[in-house]
Amino acid sequence: MKTKNVLLLCCMIITKIELRSQTYYPLPTHNAYWTVYEWDENRLVYDDFVYTVDGDTLLNNLQYTKVYKLNDHPTIFDTIRTLHCFMRQDNVAKKIWFIRHYLGETTEKLGYDLSVNVGNTLYLPGFNYGIVGNSIYVRLECGDVILNNGEIRQLYCFGGISHPIQYIEGITGYNNTFPNILSFWDPFHQTVSVCIEVVDYTIWPNGVDTNVVACGFNLVGINYIAKNYIIILPQSG
Repeated sequence: MKTKNVLLLCCMIITKIELRSQTYYPLPTHNAYWTVYEWDENRLVYDDFVYTVDGDTLLNNLQYTKVYKLNDHPTIFDTIRTLHCFMRQDNVAKKIWFIRHYLGETTEKLGYDLSVNVGNTLYLPGFNYGIVGNSIYVRLECGDVILNNGEIRQLYCFGGISHPIQYIEGITGYNNTFPNILSFWDPFHQTVSVCIEVVDYTIWPNGVDTNVVACGFNLVGINYIAKNYIIILPQSG
């Protein structure tokens, strides 16, 4: 009987892992807010921004989600919202494209490709800012990430000549979920994601210390960004 129970438990665990690996989670397109700190070269401090999605539009016969960037500078009573970029997701192909409106671009560029296997190379021009690297990446081995609601999502890591990309499926990028750099010499250290709220719930990071990190326009002018809020599990499967 004990042997049967152990076998049953093992089968349930394997089934759960297989189902999770077959499920693809796109980025939310409603009621989602990403808090990001970006380096201000003029004031030599990190400034806080909020990226949000609001509405769809048809461009070049393809449907895109509109991504807006909010800034509270100089005061929290003067929040500025500007159209930042357009995002198109293919949930079958597991790819996400961006039209970088803030750079004046009108054609889409691939930002994420989650269909490639570990060790394969890929081209991600959506995160090429013209100075660092050539947009050729290699998918690296990564673990999983625990969300605040207890869900486990896969972490995708891409390395190459360009700055590395780390992306939690359907949640956020470690630096920024959306292309947001103009042409800094070191974009990897110029921007960092702090948290993401979906329907007023802080879905990530897990176990956040609210004395250090807060969502929205709460911390301005900090000189150091703490990044140790991720819980990474060993690669499943």
